[in-house]
This record gives sequence, structure tokens and C-alpha cells, in this order.
Amino acid sequence: MTVFVVMGVAGVGKTTIGQAVATELGLPFIEGDAFHPPENIAKMSLGTPLSDTDRRPWIERLTTAINARHTPHCVVACSALTHGVRAQLIQELLQPVCFIHLIADPQRLERRLRERPRHYMRGSMLASQLETLELPRDALIVDANRPLDQVTADVSRQIAHAMSPARPFGGRP
Repeated sequence: MTVFVVMGVAGVGKTTIGQAVATELGLPFIEGDAFHPPENIAKMSLGTPLSDTDRRPWIERLTTAINARHTPHCVVACSALTHGVRAQLIQELLQPVCFIHLIADPQRLERRLRERPRHYMRGSMLASQLETLELPRDALIVDANRPLDQVTADVSRQIAHAMSPARPFGGRP
């Protein structure tokens, strides 16, 4: 029983990869951004980076929703940029957490953010996200510079491996 958190900065493909992997493996998918309070969305829409204090109610809402599902496994898209946020996820979730950190070149991330103009996360916020990112100590690292099908296959394979009974996984922030 594991919560697989597909994490990383804006534009790395958390939602796209997370949804594709969840579909492929027949797991529920939860979009973490859907749990941001309106105040957080307003701040980000104005280009103001969030602090961990701003993120705390978001993560509380997200973990409450995940815990209410009562499913053995699920895939969650969540930036989880800081050790504090990842520690809060681990502490508040009733199931073990496996972080899957998607990484990509900043130029690719900027291009992806430009290609999704209706999203509240503006390309101008990328620098602050890269600055805020505290590399996880215990995460599966996946290169998201590759084509979508390759990244999806890689993440699916790693999640299937982590779900095997012989390999319990509990991530550290």
C-alpha cells in the first residue's frame, strides 16, 4: 500500500506522466493542484512564489483527500519541492510514500510552460521553483527530457517494481 508522488518543478510533466502511469497501471490518479486554496492560486497567478507556510493548508487538504480514498495504491501529482512539504506528506498520509522526482532541463521547462498559457503557474515562476527545490534524499529519479512514452514506461516500471511485495518503500523527505 503506497502513495506514489510524481514530483518536480512546474512544466516537468507531473500531471501528464502521473495520469498516463495511473491509467496504464489501473491506479487512481489525484491532481495535487486541485487542492490549492484560492489564496495560493491567486498568489501564483500574480507571480508570487509560495512559502512552506502557504503550502501547509494545501498539503493538509491533499492528504485528507488521499487518506479518504481507502485504496491500496494511488498516483499523485504534487510539486513537493521542499523537505518540509515532503515530511508533511509522509507524516499525514496513512500509507507509505514513494517520491518519483521528474527532472528536465530548464530550457525545456520554459518551453513547456509557454505552451500552456491558461495555467495559473506562469513561466516567470520557474526560476523561483528551481531555487526553492530541495533535492529529495530518497526518491526515484526520472529524466523527463525524453519522449512522453519513454518517461511513462520508465515511471510505470519503477512503480510496478515498488508495488511488488518484496520491496516495501517508505520515502524520506
